[in-house]
Amino acid sequence: MKNLLCIITILNLFFISCSKDNSTTDVPKYVPLKTFIKVTPLRVETGDTITFEGNNLDRIWLKFNDFTTIRIVSQQYKKIVAIVPDLKNENIVVKAMLSQTFVSDSINLTLYGFFPLIDPVNNGDITHVKAVNENIVFATVNSQLLKSVDGGYHWINMKIFSGSISSLCFIDENNGWVGTENNCLYYTNDGGKSFSYLFKTDQSMGGNFIMDMDFSSSKHGYLLTGKGEIYSTNDNSVFTLLYAFPESNRESGYIEFFHLSVYNNIVMATGESGKNGNLPVLIKGMNDVFTYQTFSEQLRKVKIVNEHKSYLIKGSKLYVTNNNGNSWDKVSDTMLFNIYFLDENNGFGITSDEYLTHHIILQTNDGGNVWKKRRELYDSEYVMEMTFIGKVGYVSGYRSQMWKYIKD
Repeated sequence: MKNLLCIITILNLFFISCSKDNSTTDVPKYVPLKTFIKVTPLRVETGDTITFEGNNLDRIWLKFNDFTTIRIVSQQYKKIVAIVPDLKNENIVVKAMLSQTFVSDSINLTLYGFFPLIDPVNNGDITHVKAVNENIVFATVNSQLLKSVDGGYHWINMKIFSGSISSLCFIDENNGWVGTENNCLYYTNDGGKSFSYLFKTDQSMGGNFIMDMDFSSSKHGYLLTGKGEIYSTNDNSVFTLLYAFPESNRESGYIEFFHLSVYNNIVMATGESGKNGNLPVLIKGMNDVFTYQTFSEQLRKVKIVNEHKSYLIKGSKLYVTNNNGNSWDKVSDTMLFNIYFLDENNGFGITSDEYLTHHIILQTNDGGNVWKKRRELYDSEYVMEMTFIGKVGYVSGYRSQMWKYIKD
């Protein structure tokens, strides 16, 4: 009996010892990360490779803001190499997680280049966008005027007009103009809180909306209507008709002008006329004296960058003039649908993939000779308008899409 009790006691001690050993082996103790030792780089662009160095990195996963589906290139005990995801905020907070627990201090990254913003509205194309500084930007969707005061992250509905908005211009955070498809022009001097009626174009010609406008101050500006009329004002009250595209060129009545560019006393506008819209037209004006020129290829955007040089998209190619439009020379064979030049060298352009399934945002630093791809949009994503000021820019698109740009 005594021997039996000794055997039982020995067995109990053995099982207790095994139980303790198994618990230690099955659930190893984790040594928490206090911080990453090194993260490079700290300023990134979507799609960049980023490296995290530290300890125990083979056992954790990364969280970029609320984004957890991170493409990992390699993951080892002391190093993780990952791809920066397509985030919707320029300020990125990265944390390491084990299960659902944060196991590292936060790492702050900043984003540059182009990245998508949260949709300003639930639906509708963002037809116009205008930034007045790096924080305040205006946009339009149908008859709705929107405003953001925090760099495009949150939007306020400022006003719904009686007709769809056909044109938009803001020169600062207070002074702005809105043209509508009921032929009216409205003005605000308090950043869109209230508007006053200014002017109405000739309604006898269908589609004679204010299609584009350019104001250099709260008093002085130019308007372009869909039928090729150009108005100016020096007091923001009386609008004088400077030029009307000749009636004799309208044939069956078809005519449509789209884009206006103004630099001091130089004015240019693009459009098309002819029975089937097959006569591309460029209106040119200097010191309020106007002529027009016809082309064999479709004209898109025109941009005057200084007193001599202007850019024009003709037949999806970029052309330049150094003599105010008397002659045009092709700059490059890159296909372009839209341009936005900051000066004679620096600008952005919009092209597409081979099958026209989506747009691609390009950038040039040499006047359009060489274009660099900055962001390729996803399928069925297309650009409508662009605006840039200071170190930021905004690109609007169909179905309430918008992208923000942070300068490199």
